[in-house]
Amino acid sequence: MNMELFWQFYLEPALGYIVDSLAGLVAGAIVYVLLIPYRKQRLAHLGIIPSRHHEILLCLFMAYSGALLVLLISPADFLNGSGINFSIPSSITVEFVPTIFLILTGRYTLGTWTNAMFLGNVLLFIPLGISLMLLYQKLTCKLAVGIGLILSLSIEVIQIFTGRIFDINDIIYNILGTLLGTLLAHLIKKYFPSCSGKFCYE
Repeated sequence: MNMELFWQFYLEPALGYIVDSLAGLVAGAIVYVLLIPYRKQRLAHLGIIPSRHHEILLCLFMAYSGALLVLLISPADFLNGSGINFSIPSSITVEFVPTIFLILTGRYTLGTWTNAMFLGNVLLFIPLGISLMLLYQKLTCKLAVGIGLILSLSIEVIQIFTGRIFDINDIIYNILGTLLGTLLAHLIKKYFPSCSGKFCYE
């Protein structure tokens, strides 16, 4: 792949998504700060002392969640700079056939755009799996992946009403990303137990 295609399909869109997500990133961090007094009172009542590492990761997770929602739920008009227009669409675009099925049956071939969408949707949900497993040590891999599934499915349904597309491929890729995140968290817990333990409540 030459640098022009790499820039067009990978770097440029990635930079655009980062810029678009900044508002959500800041909003998520602000929500974390606003909840600090309530959380302190609640945790003190339960006799729980949150570790510094836990609080840092939780803040990052909430900032990430805000960015994720902005990227995946915002109307298409907002992301392309045309303003916000929530409305019931006159027609709905739904893609229920997985790309992998089309490829295996010879009706579709892999291309740069497909690869970029696959990579982007997988990478986008890896932090979800890692954060859930480290923040909540008793959470199982199955439950974390289930949360990723519910979140991705909800986002795709909402996208129908924001001028975007319900795509089964996005759900598959998001689940894969969540799964990879949980596996990475599992490796951290296994090989760096003292490190992963710092994210727990004391």
